[in-house]
Amino acid sequence: MTRRNLKVPVASAAPSAAQPNVFDPNCDSRQVLALITHRWTVLVIYALGTTTKRHGELKAMIGGVSQKMLTQTLRQLHLPEVRLARGATAAPPDPDPA
Repeated sequence: MTRRNLKVPVASAAPSAAQPNVFDPNCDSRQVLALITHRWTVLVIYALGTTTKRHGELKAMIGGVSQKMLTQTLRQLHLPEVRLARGATAAPPDPDPA
């Protein structure tokens, strides 16, 4: 499995800077923790692996996930605050190859 990186804000090296605290409800690291511990997020990230998959392929691969939850999970992973390390994206297949 490929290594995935989530962008977690880290305090600067300055001694007076505050450190991330997952117990503080206003800390950004708490939002990252909430996202990656979501039931479907881990399965979606694992199912994507190193290749791009279409929505239907993901739904078939992840048993028990509803269309609504899959769409919602993918949207959360696509937020500007979340950056998954990933290679080049593939273009969707041409619907009319002729």
